[in-house]
This record gives sequence, structure tokens and C-alpha cells, in this order.
Amino acid sequence: MVISSALIIWKGLIYITGSESPVVVVLSGSMEPGFKRGDILFLNMNKDPIRAGQIVVFNDGRDVPIVHRVIEVHEQRDSKEADILTKGSISLISS
Repeated sequence: MVISSALIIWKGLIYITGSESPVVVVLSGSMEPGFKRGDILFLNMNKDPIRAGQIVVFNDGRDVPIVHRVIEVHEQRDSKEADILTKGSISLISS
């Protein structure tokens, strides 16, 4: 019963937030002092443009998502892509 309830809650969070990983745990100290190692984050997909200062979560092929703060956004004029410079990493995100 407990496992079934947890699965239903998890699937409900996926549907409500629009994220396949609606809950993540901070694994490193790269986001301190804002987020400390072990903090639990609830994610929500947003269709608004990404801006400097926002917290983003992305997956670069690893098993766990990466949480970083956006430092700069460089939009490509000829496509719907943007180069996003984050604290500790660079990622290419399609709009």
C-alpha cells in the first residue's frame, strides 16, 4: 500500500510539474550558499525564456540532473537555440 501510494504521488507530481524528475537532491556544494548539499528541490517546467540569475536543471547525459544558476544567456539569432553559461558548466539548451 505504501509503495503504491508513493508511486501515485510521484506520477501525480510528474503530471502537475511537467518534469520527468519533479524532485531532486543537491549532491554537491557548487550552489552554496543558496542550496546546500542534501537540500531537496521541487522542479517545475516553465515555458518562459531563461534569464540570468535563474536556477536551471539540465541533463548532460549523466544519470542525475544538474542544478546550476544561469550566469549569461547568448541567444542564437538564426535558430531557436541559446548558449547558457551556468555556474560551473556550459550547456546548449533548445527553446
